[in-house]
Amino acid sequence: MTYIGKRLVFLRKRARLTQEEVSKRLHISRSHLGNLEKGVHEVKDYLIQDFTKLYGVSSSYLSIQPDCEKLRIQIKRGYHSLLQDDKENFIKINVLTETIDSPTQEMEIQLLKAIYAYQKREISEAEKIEKDYLSVFLPSFDLNKCSPDLKKIYLFYAFQKKFTMEKLKKVMKVPYVF
Repeated sequence: MTYIGKRLVFLRKRARLTQEEVSKRLHISRSHLGNLEKGVHEVKDYLIQDFTKLYGVSSSYLSIQPDCEKLRIQIKRGYHSLLQDDKENFIKINVLTETIDSPTQEMEIQLLKAIYAYQKREISEAEKIEKDYLSVFLPSFDLNKCSPDLKKIYLFYAFQKKFTMEKLKKVMKVPYVF
């Protein structure tokens, strides 16, 4: 699978669309879309434009392969900033979506953003991230088959979510005193 093929699969799944639905919207056959996603066929410029409109992304997001090592370092810095409760530094490190190379990196970044939201007690923001991004990949997520970095971030996310929700429950049970 090519870089752009991975991106197309990721965007389609994130939009919760089937190959059949996307192919109808773009007026191409389902098998042609499958071949584009697998990297069998090259994605022509006119189709890149159609994909950018459909998914609401820039053409560079689809076609320019990012510097993976730089992104990996940014993800690690973000993770360590959150571990050390250094929210100021996390905000500076915040990774742009344009640089994401794979669904795994997208998931790591979205998990970090959800952790950050839980730490700030922004439950609605964390739930929005879960609904819009994580729900696409978490159902098929196998902790035993993922990278050590993703596993650490996911476990930190699960802990932070549980910790925050339990803390909020305790706060809600305390009677209001004037």
